[in-house]
Amino acid sequence: MGRQRAVDSKSCPTRLYVVHKEFYPDKIAVISEASTAVTKFAESKQSTEFLQMIASELNNDQERRLLAVFQEYSGAFKKQKETESPRVTVKHRINTGDHPPLSQRAYCVSPTERRAIHDEVEKMLERRIIQPSESPWSSPVVLVRKKDNSWRFCVDYRRLNKVTKKDVYPLPRIEDILDCMQESKFFSSMDLSSGYWQIEVNKPDRETTAFITPEGLYEFNVMPFGLCNVPATFERMMDNLLRHLK
Repeated sequence: MGRQRAVDSKSCPTRLYVVHKEFYPDKIAVISEASTAVTKFAESKQSTEFLQMIASELNNDQERRLLAVFQEYSGAFKKQKETESPRVTVKHRINTGDHPPLSQRAYCVSPTERRAIHDEVEKMLERRIIQPSESPWSSPVVLVRKKDNSWRFCVDYRRLNKVTKKDVYPLPRIEDILDCMQESKFFSSMDLSSGYWQIEVNKPDRETTAFITPEGLYEFNVMPFGLCNVPATFERMMDNLLRHLK
């Protein structure tokens, strides 16, 4: 068995996708026999949820080894009803230079849409994703229907993006990722829990994220979707966190 490199869930809390060059079950963890703690974990409700994520092709011994890894790094997995909070030191910055603030009025919405906006704002206020704002900037809210007929809360940042200096940090190319995966036999797929919301917006720049609704003005404490440079900020963070694993 090759040398194992420990991964601390606090130092590496998030990942949008995971690619393993060579990932074999016998290299998952240095565990030969299941300990009492692992046995108890295997019988818990949390392990049942993890087992649903494990491919049926794995045998019982491989499942046991994988459960042991889940137990060791269980803090990296979000539990139901757990509130997200920023866990990284990277902050998103918005550089508009000397451009004066841009403000727009709220878009006209139906009573149904207004209730949906109100409900989403209340949820984000409770989770401290946003806060009331006195910013001279404002961008309007847009609601988009999802496939399940629920609403997706969006902010129209197009005017702000036009005056924001672009971050040209490179994003991974799909072709390169596929090349890295061609010799792999086992793959792990992990969905990031509110990934952008784990990164704070730099405090002096929060006023530029302000959005306007029929009921008020609010600004983001954490990185929202729709800003032009958030993919670059996110990828830079992930590269820094996982650099020692490459």
